[in-house]
Amino acid sequence: MNEYLNYLDEQTKGLSNIEKLRFAYIDLGLRFSFNTDYVFETRFDKKYQLYENAGTYYNLTTCFLTEKILCKDTSLMMKIIGEHLGFNVEIKIHPREGNRIDGHVYNVVTNPDGSRWTMDLQSDIKYIRNYVKTKHFGRIYSRYDVEKFVFNDYELELMDRKCGYLDDEHYNNFYYRQMRDDLSYIDNLENKMSLILGNIEY
Repeated sequence: MNEYLNYLDEQTKGLSNIEKLRFAYIDLGLRFSFNTDYVFETRFDKKYQLYENAGTYYNLTTCFLTEKILCKDTSLMMKIIGEHLGFNVEIKIHPREGNRIDGHVYNVVTNPDGSRWTMDLQSDIKYIRNYVKTKHFGRIYSRYDVEKFVFNDYELELMDRKCGYLDDEHYNNFYYRQMRDDLSYIDNLENKMSLILGNIEY
């Protein structure tokens, strides 16, 4: 993890601390994918062991080698990075999980004024890897899953451009929305697949 912090410091010179945090969030999202071994493991004892092993400093080395993560891993990474950048970052179990021993965890950032917001890298990986807008960075912290954010779309887009994540004119949301609208006019599955495959370069 120290190597990654050195890499982060080198790559983000000239950025503000929040932009550096966003850079790391996007960069890690592009590096990692969800550990499907956890999903497909049918034996409870092995599944529980995978969850227990996750989110330890020792396991982070494995994550960087395998490029596979669980929520406990990404939460620990973002906590380490956030604290390295001067943020007050906690790892918390998601409110919807109650007291489950294998519940989903994420990060809560507390600002100097006491306001709080969240980061959930594992949940955003699918969006990051598809170059669409993230949905779990900067959500205002609440016991409920509210759709209120610290950063508006324009602020987030500016950060993403400065971080090098968004080089093109649009996020891919634009293309996916256009594709969805085009597909809504086609009833035949074969024709729908033909349209999708014909536009795969997007």
